[in-house]
Amino acid sequence: MTATLSPEKVYANLEALEEADCLQGSSCRQQAHEVLADSEVSQSWKEAICDRLNEGNQLLSLRAVDPDESY
Repeated sequence: MTATLSPEKVYANLEALEEADCLQGSSCRQQAHEVLADSEVSQSWKEAICDRLNEGNQLLSLRAVDPDESY
């Protein structure tokens, strides 16, 4: 079992979510979901991570995609 990254690190990783390739973006999202599911993470960190994840997802939805990409 791998250790969950700190909320601070996950938040920082999400900053460039829209610039990440598919694999990196998927990894960042998985890390965010792990932190959000952690009962020891404060509500304020969870809200900040959710906000940044939503922002990254919105920007990603505006990006042009190739036909072979899933988004």
